Amino acid sequence: TDNGGLVWQAPATPLPEAVRDIFDFRSVSRRGDKVWIAGQPGSVIWHTPDAGQTWKQQRTGQPLPLSAIHFSTDTTGYAAGALATILRTEDAGTTWTNYTATGLPAINFDKIFIDPYSTIESAYLITTLGLYYRDLTMATCVAVNPQVPTTQNVTANYAGLINGANLFKGTNSATSHASFATWGSGIWKATFYNQLNNTVPAAWASNDIGSPAIATSSKYDNVKHTF
Repeated sequence: TDNGGLVWQAPATPLPEAVRDIFDFRSVSRRGDKVWIAGQPGSVIWHTPDAGQTWKQQRTGQPLPLSAIHFSTDTTGYAAGALATILRTEDAGTTWTNYTATGLPAINFDKIFIDPYSTIESAYLITTLGLYYRDLTMATCVAVNPQVPTTQNVTANYAGLINGANLFKGTNSATSHASFATWGSGIWKATFYNQLNNTVPAAWASNDIGSPAIATSSKYDNVKHTF
């Protein structure tokens, strides 16, 4: 679609028919006419540089399924998937390197977002159990919210498995945010945090919803949305 989804049509050059029998697509990332599609098996990512006129395979060097892919620039992108697998590319996907880090549970990723305004590639990794953060200054991933319990926790105000996540791109980091829904605990959002000199918050502000997770700071807020 090129009109906001009013009309959908097949690309000028469809993917090979055999792909339908082999691949299960799970995530797509787009920047202008450039598109990347990832899924299962994760050994290949399909890429078109010209809005579907031509397609090519990009080998990842690993077989595990990929459930999330995100390009923050035309050349820099991340893919994530099963067993906490993280891949990174600096050449638009021609080559992928293993970016998997310690500090992550062996769980599948739901989404991966890169702050488009960050100079240190602030990456947010979203799983069904919580949100994790890493940037180029770090060797490990850190949890930016506690492991979300599988049952309702009224005291904590944020219980329930995460089952959906989205990226809202504003005009800068402060006006951009990641959001996700939970089972039985509402919808949550957090503004992007990419300050080099501040510690990433260890937890959501659970007993004072709407207040900054870092005292006297507005860099990383969390808000629980209700209807």
